[in-house]
Amino acid sequence: MVIDYHTAGSILQNQAILAQQKIKISKIPAAKALKFYLAQPLKADRDYPPFDKSAVDGYALAFGNNNNNNKIKINASYHYQLTNSAEELVKTDEGALQENQASLVFTGMKIPKNSYLVVKQEDVVLQNNAVIVPEELMKKGDNIVYQASETKKNDLLIKPGQLINANLITLAAALGEQELFVYEKPSIALLATGDELVAPHKINGAKEGQIRDANTSYLSSALLDNGFNAHSLGIKKDSLNQLTKVFQQNLPSYDVLITSGGAAKSKRDLTITALEKLGAKQIFYQVAIKPAKQIWVGELDSTLIFVLAGNPLSMQLSFKIYVLPFLQTMSGKKGRFVDWLSFKLARSVENDINLDRLWPFYFAKEDDYQTIIPAKFKSSGNFIIGAKTSGFFHVLAKQRILQKSQIVPGLLW
Repeated sequence: MVIDYHTAGSILQNQAILAQQKIKISKIPAAKALKFYLAQPLKADRDYPPFDKSAVDGYALAFGNNNNNNKIKINASYHYQLTNSAEELVKTDEGALQENQASLVFTGMKIPKNSYLVVKQEDVVLQNNAVIVPEELMKKGDNIVYQASETKKNDLLIKPGQLINANLITLAAALGEQELFVYEKPSIALLATGDELVAPHKINGAKEGQIRDANTSYLSSALLDNGFNAHSLGIKKDSLNQLTKVFQQNLPSYDVLITSGGAAKSKRDLTITALEKLGAKQIFYQVAIKPAKQIWVGELDSTLIFVLAGNPLSMQLSFKIYVLPFLQTMSGKKGRFVDWLSFKLARSVENDINLDRLWPFYFAKEDDYQTIIPAKFKSSGNFIIGAKTSGFFHVLAKQRILQKSQIVPGLLW
């Protein structure tokens, strides 16, 4: 039974959430946690900033005690007596500016007590051990970042399920977290099937009837780009005995198997037949979306299996909207199953098929990363289109005409 795309996504998301419960959580050095998913909340270990600090290089100024009436004003400027640097003043808790005193401070430095504002060093005049400040710059709190103005101690900063990137690792370092709890990654196997397939390095030039296996290269690199490692089981012929044997020997060792080729259930496509012979249970087969219709998803014992089409574009699109979101959710990701982006059509488009459609696109201009132009291609066997385009957008079956400037959901490759 063919199901719609949203149903397929919902099924896979639920499967991934169940699989996530079996994934172990480990504590690893923060510097090695890149592209893992965070398994712990990150909380502020103290106020941030932990003290009142200067936002600029300049001078901290203290007003007089009587409602600012003791300021020394000469010719529309205020004169402050230059005292010790802030670095010297803040060494003790008692260190503070007295009325009408100024102290040299630098960006990020703790400012002395009684500081009313900080004025940039280029905005003042130094004369006879005095700091002269124009009246219009005398604004309370200027260039001061007050204690706890960014976050307070014990505030929740990052929830579990966040993808760990360089910014999050920087935050962890600032919080004093040298190690992070993360979800471990699933073990993944890849298999290419087809009598016509040969390894890319095995032939010099294309021989009649032979096709280089480019799908394994795509899957390996796309997985690695997203923080996953995979082991290739190589290329297997369309032989029921050969496929049954490789599944029997390898499936127990992996959490996820991804195959390319054999998704059509034709007389020559025996991948699904071999899996069902071993007792694999179908979760769903075929989705009402083009060109990612041909996909079989099932499970055998504790291994989740994706059988993708052999046609390159169909395989790539299936990976982006089914496989990758599943692996990310399984590995701890929270929130939406697919993180669709929004793009604007540069021209009107007609959807001439009665199915949802995934349509590759180019950006309309080099410096415009929102406006897109649909690409022209004839079949999902086109292995060039994925490399030449920037991404793809999703058209619903009921959307027969999409107007120029209409906003559509899409993904980058």
